[in-house]
Amino acid sequence: MTAPQDVDIDFMLTVVDVGKKLKDLNEARSALLAELNSGFYQSRFANMEDWAKANRLIKSSFDKAVGMTLFSLEVQIRRFVPPADAPAPAEPKTDGPRIVPSPRGGDRKTGSLFGVSKTEINKALGFTPNVKDDESKVTASWGFTFDGQHCGIWDYKGSGRDGEYSTFGPHAVFTKLFGARYKAG
Repeated sequence: MTAPQDVDIDFMLTVVDVGKKLKDLNEARSALLAELNSGFYQSRFANMEDWAKANRLIKSSFDKAVGMTLFSLEVQIRRFVPPADAPAPAEPKTDGPRIVPSPRGGDRKTGSLFGVSKTEINKALGFTPNVKDDESKVTASWGFTFDGQHCGIWDYKGSGRDGEYSTFGPHAVFTKLFGARYKAG
């Protein structure tokens, strides 16, 4: 899960970027319409009806561009705001070894889990994927400490669909959590 201050900064940068695009579009629209309304261009049209059509076409094109920019902002906002029906994040487990979520994922692969589902990992750790990772390669990533030892689990290039996940951390941690379904290396 991304820390709130990171989300706020990303969100603010997105809003500023969209604001700049809207300002640029508005300035371009105003300049083009002013040029079109000048006597030079009005005299180039066969009649006022053609000139009015050109005016409407320009306005509608810019309105579409503004609409697409605002849609882009809406898509960006959805990245930061969970859906209303999203389940609340699970509390970390308190029985047994102390597992604490961490925003840091695995540093490198030190082992693998086989025949494990995302749901089973969520249950073993006591929380859902919480690390924002390279979205082109990783679809789910958990960062945590196990009795103070940094660990990570992630799905590399869709391997989770086949029940395989990469791990980082002490072998004893994953053996304790997943038993024979963990393999070192």
